[in-house]
Amino acid sequence: LRDKTDQAAAWYIGAPDDEDAHAFALLLDLTSPSPEHDAAAQDALAWFAHSAMPQQNPSPVAALALGLFDVLHLPMPDAAHTVAATLEGTPFDGRKPASDDLRKLADAASQPARKGEALLRVLDIVGPTGPAGLSPDVTVECVRTLQQLGLTKEARALAIEALASARP
Repeated sequence: LRDKTDQAAAWYIGAPDDEDAHAFALLLDLTSPSPEHDAAAQDALAWFAHSAMPQQNPSPVAALALGLFDVLHLPMPDAAHTVAATLEGTPFDGRKPASDDLRKLADAASQPARKGEALLRVLDIVGPTGPAGLSPDVTVECVRTLQQLGLTKEARALAIEALASARP
């Protein structure tokens, strides 16, 4: 996708209307925002919101996509924002740190003098293999923490990598 979003988008022309295609539309918007990508992202978020209603047993990719756009404070349809808030904190399968580690992350992130510690805790949670396989709720919390620390560019980069490595 790097600097070649138009070429990458051409691969998905005529793709089935499925989770993978909608996740790709969100990736395009995260990597290269434009009016066209923004419109496609809004459609994808609405699709995820519809498919991720809590009573429908939402997929981890839907929870991740909605949660990431929500914590990055990116435009979302009202229904998508509502579903993202409903799914917040919902446990999903995937790699998870000990609950104590998440508490320590929250404590460090809440104190400006501990910004470095909070960043190191995020890196420790994401681990050397990156966000692939991390539980969506944990990934969203790490992105939220980076945003809270003022590391917006890094939060977006983690969101891109997480969504790119998510598997339906």
